[in-house]
Amino acid sequence: MDDAVIRSYRDADAGAVAACLTAGATLDKTLLPADEDGWRRFASRTYNLRGRDFMVAERGGRIIGVLMSTLLERDGAQLRSVRIIVHPNHRRRGIATRLFAHAQQQDPERDTTIRTELAGKWKVGLDWVARLDFSVHERLYWMTTSVVTHQPTLPRGLTLRPYEASPHADEIWRRLNRDAYEGSSDYLDLTADERDGARQEASFHMHWADVDGTCAGLCHTKEFSGKHIINSLVVDRRFRGRGIGRTLLLAGMATIRARGIDEVWLSVRAENEHAVSLYRSVGFDVHDEHTEWWRPR
Repeated sequence: MDDAVIRSYRDADAGAVAACLTAGATLDKTLLPADEDGWRRFASRTYNLRGRDFMVAERGGRIIGVLMSTLLERDGAQLRSVRIIVHPNHRRRGIATRLFAHAQQQDPERDTTIRTELAGKWKVGLDWVARLDFSVHERLYWMTTSVVTHQPTLPRGLTLRPYEASPHADEIWRRLNRDAYEGSSDYLDLTADERDGARQEASFHMHWADVDGTCAGLCHTKEFSGKHIINSLVVDRRFRGRGIGRTLLLAGMATIRARGIDEVWLSVRAENEHAVSLYRSVGFDVHDEHTEWWRPR
């Protein structure tokens, strides 16, 4: 058995964990390279309980594996979201299996389903989750484009403006986020801490679409581990079918282009055919397919 020590994550591990994730991203394309500050912000998020359930595998003072583990609640059911990353130089030694065993022990008195996500082309990872009796729950597309787009033409009665923080605007942001993503297994309520954290990121930008003084939708763009992404694109159900989503998407892409960035990235459920069609129409192509796997306890 491998002699690595499995222990709880500590804030002082942030730099070493970021390096391990960056190395792991060379094989697992659902990961993005991480920096120390970005990792520390992620671990400190409210939904991650400040990294309370995170674990690391350590050998000789070096972190060679990471377990990211977060307990979520969906419709009264418990869902533990886990990601396991092992440094490429230390794989096939049972470290991932040992980290997973710790994740299984984190909810001894709960009927919890465990979920994880893997790149659809990463055969080693897919074989591993299959051996552990996981089954595919959902497919996601990771899409990108380098197509040059122009500023959008606004539909009649629509105006675009930057998001301006206020209690009222925050509640609208939270409601739209809930309406759009609540059905997703990794949905998290947009708490005040989450909103504050998002606004503090240097790359934060959000377009709001207004129709007669009512917010009809939003597009949130940001930088994440070196990639500039459409983080969320939401149109209020009352205003769909008017071209607002396309307008917001083009505005978000233009914002990223204005920073001198060539590539724009986003992720979308494969089953969301309408959204996939919209993204393809402005130049996005599927870069990779990710699969979400579930396993009941």
